[in-house]
Amino acid sequence: MKLHLPHAQTPITLQAHFQYLLQLIISMKARHY
Repeated sequence: MKLHLPHAQTPITLQAHFQYLLQLIISMKARHY
């Protein structure tokens, strides 16, 4: 799974990237609490 994706991509890739970031934040919160 690539992290650094070209900016010239479809919105679908952006959505997937956003969801990945959300999961990362949630996992971080779960670790803290």
